[in-house]
Amino acid sequence: MAVESANKFLVYRNQNVELKYRMDHPKRGRFIIFNNTTFNVRGKKLDARSGTAVDSRNLKDVFEKVLHFEVEVHNDLTCGQMEDIMRSGNSFFCWTFSKNTAQTHDKV
Repeated sequence: MAVESANKFLVYRNQNVELKYRMDHPKRGRFIIFNNTTFNVRGKKLDARSGTAVDSRNLKDVFEKVLHFEVEVHNDLTCGQMEDIMRSGNSFFCWTFSKNTAQTHDKV
């Protein structure tokens, strides 16, 4: 897998596909960050994911200040709330900070 910026396009390539996203329009689109710090699995509260605030802020800075996307950050939403947000627009990029541990892997 490779992601690169080639002139007016953001290009994603792997062995099966090449995708290009135009990067020359002043309004690039929505970039949604779901920043999940706390987790409840079937009523059981799991340990918080540390470092997520810094990760989210850094990603927001890149997509907002460098790549000129309209960035939305949503913190600690339920699955249903995330689905509602994703259904609220035509197209967008999405990044989810989450957690996968032995505690959650088999249960989610």
